[in-house]
Amino acid sequence: SIAINQRPTGLSRFKYLALTDNNDSNYVCVVCGTPLAGHVVHIFHDDEPRVLFRSPNEFPGALARHLAQGGRSLEQMPHAFAAGDRTPGDAAVGHALLALAPDLADAEGDDVDVYRYAAALLGPDHAPAVAGLLEHDNEYVRRSAAGRLRQLGTPLATEALRRHAREERAFAVAVVKALKAAGIDAALDQRPGRAAVSVNSGAVWLNMDAFFRHRRTPEGLEAVVRRVRELIALRDGR
Repeated sequence: SIAINQRPTGLSRFKYLALTDNNDSNYVCVVCGTPLAGHVVHIFHDDEPRVLFRSPNEFPGALARHLAQGGRSLEQMPHAFAAGDRTPGDAAVGHALLALAPDLADAEGDDVDVYRYAAALLGPDHAPAVAGLLEHDNEYVRRSAAGRLRQLGTPLATEALRRHAREERAFAVAVVKALKAAGIDAALDQRPGRAAVSVNSGAVWLNMDAFFRHRRTPEGLEAVVRRVRELIALRDGR
């Protein structure tokens, strides 16, 4: 438990207590800190965490049923938050988590997980709060919000996803225009629903999720052009 709570700036604010150890660096834990305290979560070394249960008392029975039915992987174990519905108590915890990091500024480490957990706890009636996370500068927060909105599937959630896709596409178009103006060969992926940009006839593909954070600053496109020049130089060994 000490190791999984280690962060570059100190210990995790969530104060995880591990309940399992499968020698895969993925742990089912009880949260002992933040408004999420008392919940059981599944944290992964290479993926975003998931909320599983509202109480540690729910975990042993769920695990026993899963194993009795031939289940082998904790990742496939049915859990209380698999469906889209949430309780008023879930929403209260979700909003309390959002209050820990209210400014939609840069986030990393535990801060990202605050938003991820909050999105997971908010149900259909709170889709606007989840949709607001699409404005976050961190690509992983946006990705979690988009995934939750797809789960919710309400008209508001669907429209928020469509609007976000249009914004991503418009930014990609602006990036291509800025790159061409700088003398860099660039092209937009023309497949529907895509916002990908290639450079030098596909020799370099840009991670537009990462660049999307530059959309709001006046010098944002200049920053993208500088970074693309660096990527081209690295590829060419200059």
